[in-house]
Amino acid sequence: LSKSEAESITLDKKSVDLVNLVESQWEKYIPMAEDRDIQIHIEGECLVSADENLMSSVIENLLSNAILYEKDSPEIVVPGKDKSFVVENQTEETFEDGIDNLWIPFEKGNTARSDRNGSGLGLAIVKSVCELHGFLPEIKYEDGIFEIIINC
Repeated sequence: LSKSEAESITLDKKSVDLVNLVESQWEKYIPMAEDRDIQIHIEGECLVSADENLMSSVIENLLSNAILYEKDSPEIVVPGKDKSFVVENQTEETFEDGIDNLWIPFEKGNTARSDRNGSGLGLAIVKSVCELHGFLPEIKYEDGIFEIIINC
């Protein structure tokens, strides 16, 4: 979101458990996940004051990315703890321009790979919505494990 767009948004904040939101959003992704033999492991809770509709878009982007870029591992892990929430998956993607560049609109990990259909907007949306709420999003990548962490 641009600065002017962010200023015009009024948040309808209420108590939201981001882990429960993942559980409800996961239903949409079951066919896509089953096609690739991917399961999800959801645990804990992450209760925050947030606009549920906007955070739903965050969850949708994180889940679709996790499925799209999942390496041949059968599981996406979503642990929630206190005011922190993580979506973790294994990937074989490479991040030639640096992992923090993934927050930039239209930026993708390895542009040489043509078998992925992502637009490069998902993580930019995640970051904008999180920052609008005052949350701190982080990306970590180590030993083939890709994590998006949202510190609320």
